[in-house]
Amino acid sequence: TTHKFALTALKTGHFDIGPFSFQLAGKNFDLPAITIEVTEPKAAGSSGHPALFARLEPSTTNLYVQQVFDLVLKLYISQKVSLAGINALQNLPSQGLVVHQPRELDAQRELVDGEIYTVRRFVAQAQAITAGTFDLTPSLRVELVNPQRKRRGGPFDDDFFGGFFNAIQTEPREIAIEPSKLVIQNLPEQGNPAGFSGAVGQHTFDMTCKPTDL
Repeated sequence: TTHKFALTALKTGHFDIGPFSFQLAGKNFDLPAITIEVTEPKAAGSSGHPALFARLEPSTTNLYVQQVFDLVLKLYISQKVSLAGINALQNLPSQGLVVHQPRELDAQRELVDGEIYTVRRFVAQAQAITAGTFDLTPSLRVELVNPQRKRRGGPFDDDFFGGFFNAIQTEPREIAIEPSKLVIQNLPEQGNPAGFSGAVGQHTFDMTCKPTDL
């Protein structure tokens, strides 16, 4: 059983709510007090986060040439907008960095500056074939839902049947992703085994010998 109470704060400050006691099915239940903090409301846009923004982050920051790593794209969508589609990343470095086709992970919900966002996550394997610093200034092109009423001029424009004539239109939008830098290091020469050819990563080896009855 869930009971919800609507509270209105008339001033800022810290407030203690409770403790509460109640009886249910002949049993006594005691709930401890909780403390809430009431602050001044933020002006629109003061949080610095728009209704739609994205971040691109590598899975690790200690990267070497030829190392395969993940690039994680997080698209933050507020409840104020509806998304119709997502296109590919644009403006990635054209040389020295290979990014493979991304796959989508499960969506999450995240609280950012007091506002709840739906976070759609995509991960793509990437590999740097040259050392150096890559400036990542990508953008993401999406399609926003823009509901429009299609005018027909018939007798049912303003009643229930007019709902059959509604049309959903989309609006393209390009989202600039927060810039970042990707530093790729050359492989260390010290400690390399003889015949080392540059293979980097986690490897599993299995050896068998046949026949074993000699």
